[in-house]
Amino acid sequence: MKVDAKTTTAFTLLEVIVVTFLIALVALIVLPALNPPHHKHAKLGCVNNLKQIGTAYRIWASDNGDRYPADVAKTPTNLGWADFAKMTNAGQYCWSNYALIEYELGRLPQILVCPADKRQPSDDFKHLNNKNISYFINPGASENFPLSILGGDRNVAPGTKPQNDYGYSPEDGSGNDVILQTNSPICWSLKMHSQGNPVGGGNILMGDGSVQQCSSARLMSDYQCTAVDAGNFPTGYINKSNSFRLIFP
Repeated sequence: MKVDAKTTTAFTLLEVIVVTFLIALVALIVLPALNPPHHKHAKLGCVNNLKQIGTAYRIWASDNGDRYPADVAKTPTNLGWADFAKMTNAGQYCWSNYALIEYELGRLPQILVCPADKRQPSDDFKHLNNKNISYFINPGASENFPLSILGGDRNVAPGTKPQNDYGYSPEDGSGNDVILQTNSPICWSLKMHSQGNPVGGGNILMGDGSVQQCSSARLMSDYQCTAVDAGNFPTGYINKSNSFRLIFP
């Protein structure tokens, strides 16, 4: 009796390696699209927050003579932040600037915390404090100075070498009030959006309400140099030439 021989085929080692490589390559391409990295979500969330803050400022200004809170004095019939802007240590009251635009922010304190920041939002504006805020403010910025820096991520730091802290913004929420020159050496510290980026990066809110994402180098070369604004420096401050002021939570 004649028996037909059956032949079998198998992958060679080289074919297995090629197939494995192709599967891994497809996974690298497809999976990030299906599940974007957290830091990308954080960047988009932060940009959206700052845009909403910029919109809230403009809505508030439309009801207050086209002036932002730091330009409006507190009266029996009006609320403003000008009294705090005259102080030399306004950083401890940074939170109250945002409390003034509570309704323009939709009464959503979550907007004040960057998704990349370790700080947590307040349950409501009644209990808001600096530890519930991720963004600095510039009391001298306005729509009339569209290139002025109105706000931004709080991890701005002195010097040109990023440090592993939050820069001018104290972790304990005590706040900080800093006057800088347009050529002062500053950078993003290695927190928030700088994580994994040794040169640093972050977001800034401009006087016209736009939001810019920039590296430490661009922060100095493209935005800091045009940051001169209307002022609102502390009472008694004299050297206002080429200066701008940032108040950190």
